[in-house]
Amino acid sequence: MRGDSVFPSTPEYNPVEENQNQNQSQNKINFYQNNFNNINDFEIVVMSENDLSAVTEIENSVANPSWKLSHFRDSFDDKNNTFCWVMKSKYNKNQVIGFALVMLILDEAHLLNIAIREEFRGKGLAAKFLKFMFEFVAKKSATTMFLEVRFFNETAKKLYQSFGFQQIGLRKKYYSAKITNNTPNGKEDAIIMSKKII
Repeated sequence: MRGDSVFPSTPEYNPVEENQNQNQSQNKINFYQNNFNNINDFEIVVMSENDLSAVTEIENSVANPSWKLSHFRDSFDDKNNTFCWVMKSKYNKNQVIGFALVMLILDEAHLLNIAIREEFRGKGLAAKFLKFMFEFVAKKSATTMFLEVRFFNETAKKLYQSFGFQQIGLRKKYYSAKITNNTPNGKEDAIIMSKKII
């Protein structure tokens, strides 16, 4: 049996109603654009299991994704040492804007992964995440934060350097990468960086 689609009849054209609808749509656009630029309208909450698919989607949108769903799930399930958060808009708490994961080992904090959804990048949200994590790990008695960043990820390196991270080492051919002039063997070095928290 074939299920036929039933289309509603076309309503009578009403120019006044159409103009009102256009104004309402523009008001919604202006509203979200204004809040889009207000960093305080984004909140950081503990990641839930329901967020894992959206987190993986964001990871897959970066230039060279390193994590799969299984990696996020393993970190999420480690309730003793790993802390996972997502960022959401106060106006749409169903949409995950970004994520961050940190592992604590004694007095060391290790930033495992952090990313912001592509259309929300360049708005200071990653910096908001970093400030939040610094405060969190300090309360957990961590004195130093460590991270690894791709050698050619200039945007991320500049962000970390602006927060006082310094290069302390290099892991050769640590990341898989697309084959380019910079990474002809499909591998990219990782810069190890650290920052004193306390």
